[in-house]
Amino acid sequence: AADFRFVAPVVGPLGKREFLAAFSSFKLREALPDVCENSWNFHVDPLEPNRVWWFNRAEGTHSAPLVFPPPKVLPPTHKKVEWPVSAQSMCFDAEGKCYQLTVGYSCDRQIGNTGGLGALFGLLYAVGKPLPFAEGQPWAPSPPYRLALRA
Repeated sequence: AADFRFVAPVVGPLGKREFLAAFSSFKLREALPDVCENSWNFHVDPLEPNRVWWFNRAEGTHSAPLVFPPPKVLPPTHKKVEWPVSAQSMCFDAEGKCYQLTVGYSCDRQIGNTGGLGALFGLLYAVGKPLPFAEGQPWAPSPPYRLALRA
């Protein structure tokens, strides 16, 4: 759809043009040529009937260069990446065109080797190149949160 948007836990929303430019530049399919999404449980949301949800538990091997952040290239690490179970969804307009894609919402951060991170953030963590900010790291309780638990 012309008003398409991409939404992930940290990234987005991105418009159609931004999404296509960003994700086509990473060359993810080339970097993990054996990636298997392992998707299941496609179902229509009973409260939002224009939305389809599904789960996936992707895995693949980083066996070719990954362009991230463009134009920087991460050489292959040959590490197998195992993402946690993640929830995804697509919303459709009255013409049947997708106007929203959500990805990377981890359901169980204990599964896999991505530190519980989904999508690209999880891939970078699993191959030993995590992003240098809190959102690109596995979840850890903050000092205020730890204090609140003691109260």
